[in-house]
Amino acid sequence: MPSPGIPTPHQTKNPLTHREKDRRLHVLSRKLAKAIEQDTSLLRRAKEHIDRLLKEDQGTAIRDLMEWHDILDMYSIQRLSRFFNSSSERGNRLRQSKPFFAILNSDERAQLVDDLEEINDS
Repeated sequence: MPSPGIPTPHQTKNPLTHREKDRRLHVLSRKLAKAIEQDTSLLRRAKEHIDRLLKEDQGTAIRDLMEWHDILDMYSIQRLSRFFNSSSERGNRLRQSKPFFAILNSDERAQLVDDLEEINDS
């Protein structure tokens, strides 16, 4: 008999579809936009992270990193927020490689994930 509270293989969720992954990234992007508006140090930290990455060989990721570098240098906080919430092809593509998740501390990351789980549970 399975232990109470531990899901059996039949109770576990199926892997996320591409559409569900995109939806989660979009939700996280909205949350990140709000977080950046409240704490602009996230923008500085993301720029520093990209600068470090660009000093190393990033293979095919170099194109997206350069694009993020330009976006973070040129966009105002408000424009960046709109871009994060955009459903444009470019927004969707770059959402896959956002430089912000790597710079979040554990508390910031946990808050975003908690918010995402609340949305998925509703």
